[in-house]
Amino acid sequence: MTETPYSTHVAGSASGSTDTTQRQAWIIVLIAALVGLGLAIVWSFEVADHVLGANIANTIVGADAKELVLDSSSLLSGVIFSIAAGLAATFTACNCVVFSCIAPLTAGKSTMSLWRTLGWMTLGILLITGSYGIIGTLLGEKLPILNNATLPIGKGYPIRLAQSSFIFVGLGVIFVWWGLHTLQILPNPLAKLFARNPWFKPFGLGLLIGCFTIGRPFGLFRKAFSNAIVAGDPFFGGLAIALQGLSNILIMVLVLLGLIYATGGRFERWLSANPSRITRFTAISVIVGGIFFIAYWGLRVPSYYEIGWFPHMSYR
Repeated sequence: MTETPYSTHVAGSASGSTDTTQRQAWIIVLIAALVGLGLAIVWSFEVADHVLGANIANTIVGADAKELVLDSSSLLSGVIFSIAAGLAATFTACNCVVFSCIAPLTAGKSTMSLWRTLGWMTLGILLITGSYGIIGTLLGEKLPILNNATLPIGKGYPIRLAQSSFIFVGLGVIFVWWGLHTLQILPNPLAKLFARNPWFKPFGLGLLIGCFTIGRPFGLFRKAFSNAIVAGDPFFGGLAIALQGLSNILIMVLVLLGLIYATGGRFERWLSANPSRITRFTAISVIVGGIFFIAYWGLRVPSYYEIGWFPHMSYR
């Protein structure tokens, strides 16, 4: 999480006033928030899940993934399906945020430092998703995301969506705070921790990315989880969900590495050449993502069940 002081770079000169700097920072916040709200209005989960996601999963497993009958006794089939489910959820708003968060953390680093950063992030993802898989396998249908029960709110809010709303709204608040801190609008209570332990930044990002798996109600995710429960092996459940979580961001990481290596490092040099560029890049992306999470999962999804109101586009 970048510590670049926004005020040092954005004001443009030593004579630039604090008021001007703060005004510029709030303009960035306003623009990013409007983009996040707009994305929450126009986002189509049908296209992301049922068109892009389904086609990717069907191609990998060589059949209709949604209708595929899994052999719970086969570790290999469960692993392949988990990877397919993770890759199928690649093209979501969540992963766009992931890409824009990883890029600044890797800017200006040597090859060894780059891989070390990705390693710490991977460890964070594995810790969350692996633990979630083990606990979920033990709980079975008691886990909200696998439960078909509804809450007595509105038209009956599915408890699995309540879990999603809780997780993603919480993540949204964290991402908005991250953006405001990056712009020096809010203090960072973790500044000393990050200064003493630089590895904790990518590790912490990995923990947040791992929570995406906890929040997503994606049908193929639930199917992979259910298969692990039928198998009755918590460690298989942990492996399956961990692979699912890693596969979910694999393409975004490969795109980033492609930009770094295919351009001969030009993308990385461009990003790190101007500290204020990294600041703006990080702040805008995490605020857009945070506002999207809050608006989409906290307002739009509940509105489908007559809990409040939120505008959205209708697609055929």
